[in-house]
Amino acid sequence: MVVETRIQRLKQETREKAVSDLKYERGIMCDIERARHWTESYRKTEGESPVIRRAKALANHLAKKTIYIPPGELIVGNVARDPNSLPFWIEVNALDTIKRLMLSPGMLSAAEWKELDKLGGYWKGKTLEETCVRRFPDDVRRHVYPAEDWKATNSAVYQYPFCAPTPDLEMLFALGLNGIMKKVRAKLAELNAMKLTSNADLEATLKSGTRSRRCSLPVKPLFNSLKGTAS
Repeated sequence: MVVETRIQRLKQETREKAVSDLKYERGIMCDIERARHWTESYRKTEGESPVIRRAKALANHLAKKTIYIPPGELIVGNVARDPNSLPFWIEVNALDTIKRLMLSPGMLSAAEWKELDKLGGYWKGKTLEETCVRRFPDDVRRHVYPAEDWKATNSAVYQYPFCAPTPDLEMLFALGLNGIMKKVRAKLAELNAMKLTSNADLEATLKSGTRSRRCSLPVKPLFNSLKGTAS
């Protein structure tokens, strides 16, 4: 009974932050903390590997972000500083896109709007959105960018690959999906004919492209899911 009461209270306190057509609920704010911490780290890691830079930015944010734990919450953690806030990904979207998605001036304080402009100045030309759009042929770019409304802006599947941190678009356009699947099947056939002793052996083999002479563990079970998607 106590557990059910706690769960019911948590459900009642859960807020929907947005409704259809990107209309935010009353009282919802944007949280600038992540953008601040991410930019702070990236300024210090110029010249380092992109993977290391992302890792350090995440570590910086986790070390400095505001933490809140509501009463009765057992699984803790949140993406923003309080239940009424939403973060934004300043390294992904161009500053103009971020401002358009916020819709209301009240989603940041006056001081935070000024800070956002300074943070956006660092990211100008460096965001994932701008990096990908630069690679579009001119005859494609003028039809899809800049997007006319928020629905098109958020259509990441056709504009810029938010969900793939390091997409190889040149390979996709050169080989096509059928060509990529052919390469996958060929690699699976090669790996399934081998036997490896450990995950380290597997990783070394994949990196070098050579066949391991050690044998004990069949590789095939490790790639069943991948094989299913490629067939």
